[in-house]
Amino acid sequence: MHDIGRIKYGPKEHEKASAKEAEKILKELGFKENVIKKVKECILLHRHSNEEIPESLEGKILKAADAYSHFQKPLPILLFKAKFHNNLEEIIEWFKNKLERDLQFLKKIKKDLEIKEWIKEAEEKFEYFKKLT
Repeated sequence: MHDIGRIKYGPKEHEKASAKEAEKILKELGFKENVIKKVKECILLHRHSNEEIPESLEGKILKAADAYSHFQKPLPILLFKAKFHNNLEEIIEWFKNKLERDLQFLKKIKKDLEIKEWIKEAEEKFEYFKKLT
């Protein structure tokens, strides 16, 4: 649900649209307000351009998993970005900065989550990506 707003409305501030969509869906499914509030918090804070670390364990897990996912499937991210921008050099630079920011976040959050293997893998993939650029 955290990226549903990106799919429906595009990338700009998609976390806000995603939180609204999630709230609608969860209400329709009969979830309690406290669950909906927690899900919305997780969604609103999952973006790494927002450096705030969520307070809840669920929010930390979502934000860490989102960061880690960027190292797993870079091609779909690059292709999605290309839909909105046509300068390949800018897209590659944007993605390099995104990966670097995500790696720094993973290193920062490791005190709260057991993600040493994720960090090791992300570091290796980031080094490979830098060699390509």
